[in-house]
Amino acid sequence: VGFIRSLTDFQVSTGVVTSSHHSRMLKMLADLGIENNFTHFVTADDVTHGKPHPEPYEKMREKMNLPAEYCLVFEDAISGIQSATAAGMHSIGIGNENAREDLLLHGATDTITDFLQISITSENLSFPNGTVFEI
Repeated sequence: VGFIRSLTDFQVSTGVVTSSHHSRMLKMLADLGIENNFTHFVTADDVTHGKPHPEPYEKMREKMNLPAEYCLVFEDAISGIQSATAAGMHSIGIGNENAREDLLLHGATDTITDFLQISITSENLSFPNGTVFEI
């Protein structure tokens, strides 16, 4: 939650791509108190093909009006990593050490166990293995 709020503070455009339906997604975000921290949404209601197809992330890229290479995705599922990678985006896998190898094998640029491992400034996001993305 703190990471998401930091992105908002630094005026980074954020979105949610989920296989859930819109109403369920809104409830989950509201339960976390971050329903107002995202500007764009793509849910199961918005796509014909779900993850691992690239369509969900391609729709998000279109909504955000950004080139794919400027998009950074956080995913906890292999199908999500595959979807983001197929859409030409960078992806960070979220999972324990046991999941790390599979997430990287399926296209994750890096992995984290939780968002506390990310260092965020007004200029960049830094990850444990030295990966840095400008914001």
